[in-house]
Amino acid sequence: MGRWVSVAEAVGTLEPTSAVLLPPGAGGASAIEREIAGQADRLRGLDVYSGLLLSDYPFLQEGIRYTTWHVMPPVRNAVAEGTVRFLPIRGSQVSHLFRSGRLPLDVAVVHVSPPDGDGLCSLGTSTSYPLALARSAPTVIAQVNARMPRVAGDASLHISEIDWLTEVDEPLGEHDRAAITPTAATIGDHLTALIPSGTTLQVGIGAIPEALLQNLCNSDIGDLRIYGMGVDAIVALAEAGRLRSGDDGRPSALCAELMGTTTLFDYADGNPALEMHPFDTILDPAHIASFEGFVSVNSAVQVDLMGQANVEHLGGAQLSGIGGGYDFAQGAWLSPGGKCIIAMPSTNRRGDVSRIVAQLDPATPVGVPRHFTQYVVTEHGVADLAGLGLRERAEALIAVAAPLFRDELADSVG
Repeated sequence: MGRWVSVAEAVGTLEPTSAVLLPPGAGGASAIEREIAGQADRLRGLDVYSGLLLSDYPFLQEGIRYTTWHVMPPVRNAVAEGTVRFLPIRGSQVSHLFRSGRLPLDVAVVHVSPPDGDGLCSLGTSTSYPLALARSAPTVIAQVNARMPRVAGDASLHISEIDWLTEVDEPLGEHDRAAITPTAATIGDHLTALIPSGTTLQVGIGAIPEALLQNLCNSDIGDLRIYGMGVDAIVALAEAGRLRSGDDGRPSALCAELMGTTTLFDYADGNPALEMHPFDTILDPAHIASFEGFVSVNSAVQVDLMGQANVEHLGGAQLSGIGGGYDFAQGAWLSPGGKCIIAMPSTNRRGDVSRIVAQLDPATPVGVPRHFTQYVVTEHGVADLAGLGLRERAEALIAVAAPLFRDELADSVG
């Protein structure tokens, strides 16, 4: 049975030689992060690992080494300078690398609800990698917060699996909905035409997903299921009657992360229509393919005329991470009636650089290979690449590029 201690005492159990894993997103353990910063002098040599964080990374102190596989704006410069280490790995690889010992893991930190009558603590908003790795880590520290929703699915640790528990009362990390720009609205319209009733839909965050989900709320498209990441728009879809009833034995939403506000967290609390599961399940292409009509919608930084997508890198700088896009793309292709869609504006914000390019720079990593790219959607239309040869692909992509750049792109084909 775990021992209840203060935040300072919990962090005080860490050794300078420890490798510590922090939870991501709305499940971030902010109190633990701040206390690590407060004990930074004692913890020189500590290794900290995490995915996407919504905090200001207070633990980035001299002597503490930080490694991440998802770069957020506060650490982009540090990654470029080499003071923060970036791992180019997919979300589905994270748990495997720690469990196999290729990455060290001494302490897993989780952010959970208080234990229920059966002693179960829910990880609520974040089950992606924290749950699986807490189950295999030598030591588990839990930040216990009554504001953490108690969710359905594979999302709980028993109190006996936790070594140290520390109680906090603070808001969960929130991610506000993006404003829908005119360009995003147009792209959303094109996307809506690709979504039939009965779709299991995976989307990310940002203006384009918001536009699509708003359209679906206002449409007659129904019997939808949301997969991968939960966002506030799920609540609106449910209230509009657009989500599946669960008559097939599966919930209306299956997620590994909830990225939203208290609107979403309150909806998820005690709601069997929304289940949380680890990446081991959510990013398994075979599991994804078990949903007929699975549609994956993700963004990209660039797409070249072969259909290769750069999802994380620009001008030599690491912008984000690989995430689950590759796994969702593979699962969508394997799903009967599935679709793999890349949706993005045709240019940068100023309109003077095309995001559809003749070819990716040799130093640019390919996040989604050409054989997985099926649809590319911009404000100028939809390019369906399935079954097309290289020249036909190029022509289809040039047709959805910004008009200013079409001649230049066509000249590159010859």
